[in-house]
Amino acid sequence: MLAILLILFTLFLNPKPTLSAITGEVVEIVSQSKIDQNQSQWIKIKLSNSNEVIINHQSQPLSSFTPYKVGEKVILTEQDGEFIITDYQRVDSLKMLFICFAVLAIIIAGKEGLLSIISMFVSFFILLKFTLPNLTSGQDPVLNISLTCLLIAPIIFYLSHGINKKTNIALLGTVIGIIFTSILAKLAINFTHLSGFASEEASFVAVEFMDKIDIRGLLLSGMIIGLLGVLDDITISQTSIVAELQQTNPSLSKTELYKKAMRVGKDHLSSMINTLILVYAGASLPLLMLFYQNGISIDSLNPEIIAEEIVRTLIGSIGIMIVVPLTTLIAANAFSTPHKSPLAKSKK
Repeated sequence: MLAILLILFTLFLNPKPTLSAITGEVVEIVSQSKIDQNQSQWIKIKLSNSNEVIINHQSQPLSSFTPYKVGEKVILTEQDGEFIITDYQRVDSLKMLFICFAVLAIIIAGKEGLLSIISMFVSFFILLKFTLPNLTSGQDPVLNISLTCLLIAPIIFYLSHGINKKTNIALLGTVIGIIFTSILAKLAINFTHLSGFASEEASFVAVEFMDKIDIRGLLLSGMIIGLLGVLDDITISQTSIVAELQQTNPSLSKTELYKKAMRVGKDHLSSMINTLILVYAGASLPLLMLFYQNGISIDSLNPEIIAEEIVRTLIGSIGIMIVVPLTTLIAANAFSTPHKSPLAKSKK
């Protein structure tokens, strides 16, 4: 998810294409035919340089045939003097979708929504200008991600929620949670013997950077920075609950504040754990289908590609379970009104 938003961010910082790709727009469907299972389409495309070409789009093995329509934008490459469509041009659509997201956030959340969007852009600016250059230069991933979290966390908290006691408490709970979960994640990676090479992307990184990148450290770093966004939500929510309870009934003691807030926190906790599990299940749905087709057994959990997602989910869930009561306890101590003893009242 973070990578997707990061790419969306670059759409606005660097709107010009960096690849030598040719863009074009479908202006006419010259002809379309189907013989047995083979389908083809002759398309007239107006290139970005205003030239027009006619291309034959044919069905390919192991892929569905999707006919192009007039007005659609495509990306092409030139081979031996002939143009070939390689993909749809999606940049404009992604921009429109992001604009819809931003407008809705501002309309519904108002000033807070606008500040959240600003904090998101600042966070990605730090990732682009500080974190990624350091990672690609071969520096320690865990150290760099830890520094990134220390830079990003105050920005997203104070910009999104303001500088106040509530935000201070939520930030403190988040920092403690990240430190604890980072240690736990490190132990879990070693305990389960994860190498970090479960995904193709990790293998590509190792090849691209000639093994100067610590892939296991990169795996741990991904868990840490992924947890930051989750903890932002849950720590602010729990602190807000305690603050609202105290304003509603200032006579509540620390213990009463904690117990009442934890009743809501338990519901929040269970929903966040379910969210984590469903998010990872959704991202791995094709893989799960393959496992189901070939039979699911206890041995199906053993491959690293599965074990890595299980560790990621469990570590994130444990982090949430630790942070909810911890943040609630800190908030209850901070917001509770001191009660004078009867003896002190009588002396007065």
